[in-house]
Amino acid sequence: MDIRTCKKLDGSFRKGQCRLSTDKVKGIRSNGKPILKEISIKTPYDEMSDLSHLGEFSDSPSEGAIQVSDGGGGKYRYFNPANPEYAQEEYKRMMEFENGQLGMLGVMAKAEVHIPIGNKNFKIEEITSGGIWGVATDSGSEFMADMAKEQVEDLIANLKSFGIKKFDIPIKLDSQYLD
Repeated sequence: MDIRTCKKLDGSFRKGQCRLSTDKVKGIRSNGKPILKEISIKTPYDEMSDLSHLGEFSDSPSEGAIQVSDGGGGKYRYFNPANPEYAQEEYKRMMEFENGQLGMLGVMAKAEVHIPIGNKNFKIEEITSGGIWGVATDSGSEFMADMAKEQVEDLIANLKSFGIKKFDIPIKLDSQYLD
């Protein structure tokens, strides 16, 4: 087996760029067509989440503002809720994010596809769904499962555009947020 791998400067593996394999993909003959090897659900941490639906911290109060004694948001004097009617609830939720008790995730489906390039060699590509971001970590497993299903459906539509028609493989769950 001849395998060459590319590594990023941080040492992580980068799929799809220069990994070639003479692996016969578990004895399946590809007849020149891409072969779906794996589908997985990922829930990466959303580091750029937008919490403006809860409100924002400011030095100037607006309607329903809560004066914060701990310098909420790091340095501001007021929390201005998005909906003044729910100021306390929104402030409490915002502080759960600020204190790291809650976080935001993305939900996406990924497929590993082996594309024949000749002489029993395959290029390995990773194809993903569009992903949905800004999902709270406490959203519940039923909601997360619905988001995952939606992402798998999106991924399958993408895979069909690449000529992949066989989808009878199990889906790997790479997330603590899915059952």
